[in-house]
Amino acid sequence: MDFAVVDTKTLVRMKKAASIVLATERIIDPGIAEHCKLLNGVPGIATLWSCEGHKASSPAKPNKPYLVLACSQVGRPFLNALVKNLIGDPIECYTQITLKMLELPWVGNSGDFQLVTSELPEDYYYAWGIHSIVRTDDLNFYQSLRDEWLAAIKKTIEQFS
Repeated sequence: MDFAVVDTKTLVRMKKAASIVLATERIIDPGIAEHCKLLNGVPGIATLWSCEGHKASSPAKPNKPYLVLACSQVGRPFLNALVKNLIGDPIECYTQITLKMLELPWVGNSGDFQLVTSELPEDYYYAWGIHSIVRTDDLNFYQSLRDEWLAAIKKTIEQFS
């Protein structure tokens, strides 16, 4: 397995799920929907999870904006360029890029919503995260950060056109 990528079959399944969510327009936060639509339209990239950022309901509740995506080998060059465009000047950057190993969403999900974790390596995938490093109730800050992310996504798409 190539490091930090998913196979084409898995990516196609993830893109299909993302397309269904994007088509409903009621599940996804409106402030991050365009980001997801653009990324999901890129060959080799599938959006998985997102949040536009919200005021915290409690100190323990995450409220920062984020995008989580997967990529196949085809999407690696785009992802590399996107990361460079996202972090630009590291001193002025409020964005963190992470890589996590997560269980595939269709593995171990029983109807009673009990968390079942697999012991099989093939039941996991690498997910790339784009996160705000700032937690605030200033929704204008989150809007500005999402605008920067959107500009980086569009710039990267333009580079690959």
